[in-house]
Amino acid sequence: MFDLFLDKYRVLSTRLPNYNYTKSGRYFVTICAKKRFACFGYIKNNIMCVNNIGKIIYNEWYRTALLRPYVTLDQFIVMPDHVHGILIINKNHDHLICIGKHNNVETHCNETVETPWQGVSTGPRPHNPRHHIEWQPHSLGSMINQFKGMVTRECRKRKYYDFKWQSRFYDHVIRNEPELNNVRNYILNNPKHWNSDRDDSWIGKMFE
Repeated sequence: MFDLFLDKYRVLSTRLPNYNYTKSGRYFVTICAKKRFACFGYIKNNIMCVNNIGKIIYNEWYRTALLRPYVTLDQFIVMPDHVHGILIINKNHDHLICIGKHNNVETHCNETVETPWQGVSTGPRPHNPRHHIEWQPHSLGSMINQFKGMVTRECRKRKYYDFKWQSRFYDHVIRNEPELNNVRNYILNNPKHWNSDRDDSWIGKMFE
């Protein structure tokens, strides 16, 4: 599964066969912009500087937990063309260790960040019917699908009609505390590795 993830997140399917994605657990999630277009901001001095679309993403990610009492958000970051986050589902009040707050990487630099298509209105795109995956209610896939949909709707309201997500997302089920800490560190250090290692070829070491 991780070999697919290493290929710049271009994956056909990352779901574990027969795994119940509605049950309690910790999930490392990566969601990419269409064609990895850097439309969420840029990295400067190892700090992610988000634009308006990046801010929309942060707001909607936080709402994921506000709307669901059984969800806790752990480490999260918006990168120029993708987002990384740890989402914890705890429906049975299991003793899952989490940081219990939105402990995020510093995301704002002291300058105005231009948003792609800012001030440009080319009008809404015509709806193109296509097959949609039927997500199980209250599952990880359902939550991510709703999050992506809300971000897209907010972008349309602000006339960012050209913004699109990749149709799929990557997930990894975090099985123990060492993995959890490794993922947290990976997310924290993601801006630092942006220019030197864009293909994230070192990420596989987290789960060795």
